[in-house]
Amino acid sequence: MTISATNRGLTNGACTSLTRPTNPTVGQIIFETDTRLQRVWLGSAWSLGYLHLAITSTIEVLIVAGGGSGARSDANGAGAGGAGGYLEGSLSVLPNISYTVTVGSGGLSRTSGSSGMNGNDSVFSTITALGGGGGGFGEGAAGLSGGSGGGAGPNSSGAGGSNQTNQATLTKYSNIGGTSTGLGGAGGAGGGAGSAVGNSATNVSGRASTITGTSVTYATGGIYQNGAGINGAANSGNGGSGTYQNNSGAGGSGVVVIRYPDTFLAARAVTGSPVITNPTGFRVYVFTGSGSITF
Repeated sequence: MTISATNRGLTNGACTSLTRPTNPTVGQIIFETDTRLQRVWLGSAWSLGYLHLAITSTIEVLIVAGGGSGARSDANGAGAGGAGGYLEGSLSVLPNISYTVTVGSGGLSRTSGSSGMNGNDSVFSTITALGGGGGGFGEGAAGLSGGSGGGAGPNSSGAGGSNQTNQATLTKYSNIGGTSTGLGGAGGAGGGAGSAVGNSATNVSGRASTITGTSVTYATGGIYQNGAGINGAANSGNGGSGTYQNNSGAGGSGVVVIRYPDTFLAARAVTGSPVITNPTGFRVYVFTGSGSITF
């Protein structure tokens, strides 16, 4: 937009740092949309300017990867899927930089006898939460390693390991899968963000977060299910159930959530259609699919 003085007085408004008025009048005010600075023409130069509202330099982030699917066995029990890796904490960000967001899908249900499938990674910029490990197939089988590990097959101490590590300034909450001492019985539960499961075929707690303004539990490990498989919920990062003679449970897809105080400007640009909310005092961007954000 071109802004210039007229015979009838000053014309103030928005422009960019490259399209400032070519014939400004002393006292004329502009707002640069690329720098977000408000400037005044001083007669020989534009003022240094000040931010109309500041751009945030720190954000809170929750990154949850896709959960692993459970194994299916037609001869005995099977291990459940581990939860997707869970990372949370605060990060420093820069203005006018596009940060990529990737939301990992969950591991697919197994429709014939096989180990579960690992979930897919979720990523913010260069920070990665690892997909959950698939459940172990068959007696004596180990669970697969992932963000949280998959549960072992029956009569196995081979719990899937947790490969998730702390990333930058974010803390990981991910654990190994469960084992199973039963012969031909239930497989181990998948690991979750809440705690390591140990020798168990029971549910594994996830981790609750209030980053969206309400308490939501993410990254719960799957369980062994003697019946139809139970899928992990969409955008939960939960593991799917292991099954006997039924299709196993698929892992739940992941999620990336960004929050910062509403005293700072809204994001300059977003792609991927995140859900944008404004709980008291904050701006929240919930990515349930891949995209980007620029502050």
